[in-house]
Amino acid sequence: MASVDATGPWAKGPTTVGRFLAELFAVLEAMVEHPGCFVVTAEFEDRSYVQFWVEPDGKVIAEVVSNQCLGGVGALSAENEWSLLNDGWSHPKGIALPNWWCDARDVDSLRRVVARIRRVVLQVLGEHEQNSVVVKSWPVGRELNSSDLDRYESRVLYRDALRSIRRDLDGWAGYAWT
Repeated sequence: MASVDATGPWAKGPTTVGRFLAELFAVLEAMVEHPGCFVVTAEFEDRSYVQFWVEPDGKVIAEVVSNQCLGGVGALSAENEWSLLNDGWSHPKGIALPNWWCDARDVDSLRRVVARIRRVVLQVLGEHEQNSVVVKSWPVGRELNSSDLDRYESRVLYRDALRSIRRDLDGWAGYAWT
């Protein structure tokens, strides 16, 4: 298996959208070998993202950013949301699943999820294969039998930490948040 350029949660090390999509199935397959350990997020230049994790029972969860998480910046259009729904993505479900999501429980459904992700990245989010993307991974920080609320809290802590870093950096002279 070739490696995708993944960073830790704080480092920046972009790869291309094309490379990320080419390696996605292999990355998810490797994550299935160690369920419940990591979240992987691909964040695009406009701050939209897709993310994945594997439940302790081996179920792969894939998410696409929702308007609830975008906060008005780069919001998905009604047409984008309709495309997600027609492609088999499930509506966000409040606190437990705040993004559009789908899951996979076997190799065939994992292939379908990877195809959905490819379509959403290229068609709904409008990314091009040569664009930059930052692929991040971090430990979930929970026991394998923790609740959905624990998983949500882990994502919220990560998101809040990123916002805090951005606020701190915005005050530095000469620093431009990209």
